[in-house]
Amino acid sequence: MKKICRYCGRVCERDHVCKNKPKISYDKQKDAKYRFRGSRLWKRKRSEILRRDLGLCQLCKRGVMTDRKELTAADAVHHIISLEADFDRRLDSYDLISLCSYHHELAENGRISAEILLDIAEEQEKAQNVSAI
Repeated sequence: MKKICRYCGRVCERDHVCKNKPKISYDKQKDAKYRFRGSRLWKRKRSEILRRDLGLCQLCKRGVMTDRKELTAADAVHHIISLEADFDRRLDSYDLISLCSYHHELAENGRISAEILLDIAEEQEKAQNVSAI
């Protein structure tokens, strides 16, 4: 039985594999990243970081790159060192910080330096560890 190929428009046998069919590239690292975002481990860690930071954007709280005077609720937990750069740090508390959507966008675009974010995350983690004692 014959069919019309959706890739080249010719009449071909039903089991024909067209050379014009686009190749799907499989990126193992990207797949692992997306699976991680839906995992229980990540959801638990995200909740832990939001609790550590009291659910507040750590940059709004410190007045970094904003003219807001009020505290803003955090919408996201940001990986300071991206998952693509170092997937092994995905659950490292010193690499995670609670941010509002405005600051998260700035951090994702590199407009807020990673050093500033790492310093704040370290400060928050140390404060958490001291209060646990």
